[in-house]
Amino acid sequence: MYVSFQQSLQIKEAYLHALLQMGKIDKESLDFEPRKFRLNKFLNNVPLYTADKRGSNISLLIVQLLFLLLQNKQDLMVDKTDALSQYCYRYLRNDETFRSNCFNKMLMFIPKIGFHPLRLERHANKLLKKLQCKPFKIDEQSIDIEIINFELLWEYILEQLDLNLSSKKRSRSGKLNT
Repeated sequence: MYVSFQQSLQIKEAYLHALLQMGKIDKESLDFEPRKFRLNKFLNNVPLYTADKRGSNISLLIVQLLFLLLQNKQDLMVDKTDALSQYCYRYLRNDETFRSNCFNKMLMFIPKIGFHPLRLERHANKLLKKLQCKPFKIDEQSIDIEIINFELLWEYILEQLDLNLSSKKRSRSGKLNT
């Protein structure tokens, strides 16, 4: 019991660091000093729950994708979305995991459309509407799975993709001029 509580806390801490990196939380506004975060150490210390039938690993898979997105590691994101696809097929097939399933299908569009935010928004729009029709239910399991409201997290992901695309264009134009 303690180990799963500790892992849940570590996953929430990872989300906090992702939000800090995205600029969605101002470090000075926190009442505490967040510990230094190392992604690789986090990934090694928080293994997937071995017998996950309720979708508990989904928050871990999503935060991993967030960090890959922040680092603009598109090749690794492709691999991670493939793993996510397998995970959804195995574990997210009932009404209790409807929101997670919709959100993960939206995430799987990211590499399919070439990491382009506008195309992604168009392709995932139907799924977003389905997600919005089934509001977030506040209970212990849901809070462990949907640490950040999926609709809000989707906005952050689209913004980050836009930033990644802009920086890619800037770096290309800089290379052409040199």
